[in-house]
Amino acid sequence: MELLEQHPIGKDIIPPMSAEERSSLRDDLVAHGLRVPIVRHEGMILDGWTRYRLCVEENIELKFVDYDGDDPLGFVASLNLKRRHLTLAQKNEVAKKILEWQPERSDRAISKQVGLSHVTVAEIREEMGAPTAAEAIEAKIEKAIAKEPGKSNRAIAEEVGVSDHTVAKVRGARNGKNYQNAQTHKLGARRKPKPRKSQSRSRARVTMRSMHWRRKSAKTSIGCRISCKSSPGTTA
Repeated sequence: MELLEQHPIGKDIIPPMSAEERSSLRDDLVAHGLRVPIVRHEGMILDGWTRYRLCVEENIELKFVDYDGDDPLGFVASLNLKRRHLTLAQKNEVAKKILEWQPERSDRAISKQVGLSHVTVAEIREEMGAPTAAEAIEAKIEKAIAKEPGKSNRAIAEEVGVSDHTVAKVRGARNGKNYQNAQTHKLGARRKPKPRKSQSRSRARVTMRSMHWRRKSAKTSIGCRISCKSSPGTTA
């Protein structure tokens, strides 16, 4: 029989069993068989990985069901956190993994799922440098719009899991930002500064103007003296 692999979600979210828990589960399986079916998703084991391995080792009949929901991460977290008695440190790790997989989940939703306060989840989010739930949702919407610009708000809302209004708000802000950037670019092109004249050329022009004014003044002064000498004087 070809062995199945563990789904990345199940492998990453839930911490492995201790040796004592594993031994106790083995004894129960040998005594009563597999009573809870193993859940498959995308051809891999989503939930029940340890039960699957122990059944294979003990040659116990396997039972499978396929997951048909739209939130495999929430499904795995919900089942295992109810069955397992996790320490506070383990719950913190589970919250971190959920934030890595789905940062768009709110702090309160994760807190209810894991069994921590929403304040603790918010602190874990901040320590990780993860985006806020609102920022993560906006990023998902923008990605969906960029991928298919002509897709309707309703279709994107169904894909991302938000309301039509939220998608319309993000799309409107995105279009407004693009329009503002375009207008700023045009304005900058219109107001392109003229190259400044070199300081040496400016000084040269001032000097030439000054010389021209002096020559003109000198000619005027000479003409005045000649005119005064040629005029007949008056006697008493």
